[in-house]
Amino acid sequence: MSESNKGMSGPEVMNALQGEWKHVYCEFEGQMPPPDEFSTTVMQMEGNKFVVKKGGKVVDEGKFSVNVDITPNEIVLIYSKGPEMFLGAPRNGIFQVIRNTCKMNLSGIGHRPPKDFNTYRNSESLLVILQRGNRMEDFSKCRSGEGCPLW
Repeated sequence: MSESNKGMSGPEVMNALQGEWKHVYCEFEGQMPPPDEFSTTVMQMEGNKFVVKKGGKVVDEGKFSVNVDITPNEIVLIYSKGPEMFLGAPRNGIFQVIRNTCKMNLSGIGHRPPKDFNTYRNSESLLVILQRGNRMEDFSKCRSGEGCPLW
């Protein structure tokens, strides 16, 4: 896998997004909620489908698509399960994958995607940093000079 999804084709980016991603950071409208609100959240991406589990219970699911012709790359989530206000409407966002870390900033339902990876008051934006794999293994790579996958 390349250093980031910049310059990758659509199929390469879709492949990079596959798997189980644990939420390691979350921010809504410029504020980080208490870690216990997101620390048990996992997003599974398989094909063009996603499932979000919190504490092992499915809370959201649906389909997603990506646009790699725009930088930063865009993602659109269409929910089939979750809060009623999310169902069927597009949740636009931007994302970046670097090795086993994915940074995603999602706009409010029906809004245009954010322009960057910042959130602020009244933006309705949700920034998440997702990690897959063994984090301790990733940190050992930082110490060994192989490059650190985290921002």
